[in-house]
Amino acid sequence: MDQSGRLPYLCFSNVFKSYGRHQALRNFSFKIKSGERVALLGINGAGKSTLVNLATGLRHHDRGTIQLFDGSPQQRKQRRQLGYLAQEVQYPVFLKVHEVIETIASHFPKPFLTVLDQLDIHSLMDKKIGGLSGGQHRRVALACSLLGEPRLALLDEPTGGMDIAMRNQTFDVLREYFSKEERSVLFSTHHMDEVDKLADRVIVIHEGEIVTEGSVADIKETYGLRAVLFESRQKDIQLFEARNLKCRDHSWRAYGTDSDRLLREVIAKVPDASGLRVLEPSLEDIFMTLTGNPS
Repeated sequence: MDQSGRLPYLCFSNVFKSYGRHQALRNFSFKIKSGERVALLGINGAGKSTLVNLATGLRHHDRGTIQLFDGSPQQRKQRRQLGYLAQEVQYPVFLKVHEVIETIASHFPKPFLTVLDQLDIHSLMDKKIGGLSGGQHRRVALACSLLGEPRLALLDEPTGGMDIAMRNQTFDVLREYFSKEERSVLFSTHHMDEVDKLADRVIVIHEGEIVTEGSVADIKETYGLRAVLFESRQKDIQLFEARNLKCRDHSWRAYGTDSDRLLREVIAKVPDASGLRVLEPSLEDIFMTLTGNPS
């Protein structure tokens, strides 16, 4: 237990993992404690799946130390406290949903059946796995990953294949489940709005290394450029506080790190400025900058 009173659930210390000549993780260190909700961000091939596979004990690391709760990921006792949702989950297509649920629930003395109501699984119980939509299949897989009422869940793209309404409903459920202090989650996603909804900490990895980590607010403060938007018919505007200045059809965007100072300068130097407003930095823009991803 650390000074905050939180227990360490998952700890990577100087971990290396290679596949042949490809270095998937290099000197990788991070920690998840009780009550934390951590988003893991990275482009495809950054090392996210490797990290999760090592944490679940599905793969062995080359060097370093990995601790899951108070033991090793390879120990059954530790894994029973862990919930895992892979990016792709396959169940026999001829089975009905209730057969899959019952089989997985049988492994736990007190399965967490409440999640079936929360994710509206009961409406799918008599359907065959092969007849589910992508979003429905994902909902079933997510429910299965939480049936053991895990203290720590590793969720790889938990809302993959879901429509917007289903995504929102699902994240309401996840927020409620992980609101308890003894429960933690590490999840990956390509939807930055999901990070804002659930995460209290973000880890960005690129080419097997941590690029940055911290709260969403801290990362935006450190890496984000604010934009001051305004209308002006002036053709030549010079702003000392602006790192970048763009204009299209009399609509101006001035980018800078300090929006208050930039806003004051616009007011002082652009008398005809109208429609002033400040645009906060986008987590998606910051992510693309940190990972060098132009898309």
